[in-house]
Amino acid sequence: MAFVERSMFREYDIRGLVNDRELNPKSAELIGKAYGTFLDRRGIADAVVGFDSRFGSEEIKDGVVRGLLSAGRDVIEIGMCLTPMMYWAQYKLETRGGAMITGSHNPKGWNGLKLACGFSYTLIGEELGELLAMIDSERFSHGNGTRRRVDIREDYANDLVGRVALARPLKVVVDAGNGTAGAIASSGRIGT
Repeated sequence: MAFVERSMFREYDIRGLVNDRELNPKSAELIGKAYGTFLDRRGIADAVVGFDSRFGSEEIKDGVVRGLLSAGRDVIEIGMCLTPMMYWAQYKLETRGGAMITGSHNPKGWNGLKLACGFSYTLIGEELGELLAMIDSERFSHGNGTRRRVDIREDYANDLVGRVALARPLKVVVDAGNGTAGAIASSGRIGT
């Protein structure tokens, strides 16, 4: 029987400690299967998937991707990114599915998932309960989804910079506090 820790399913997202009992690649795969089934039932064929820089995020992402693929959903991986970048990528790539693996504001040792169904809409409450019920029943869609990698960073940066008109040049210092924004800003792509 499939098992995921029920307490991870909160009102607005899925959050848990990264360990063998809560959030790990195996539980992430079950969540991915349920989410893929959820999307399938709504006629959504694909999903953008991104992850933050937290410990365990990439491995959790890999589990979610395996689950989505096994449910017949096509996956568009956008790599390490900020949560707004994942939502932006949904619009850019014209897909209503989106999964962001992020610990957000939670302390070290925690991680989680924000799952989208539609543009600018994240699953909450009863919808997350529906995923948990699918996991409990092990009634998942089946298929062989495809995966591809798309680098959105430059397009995202160009879109942001293109929306701003400065009266004079600015000197900007970024202190991202060791967060994902630091990895993005130091790549030299933002604001160049």
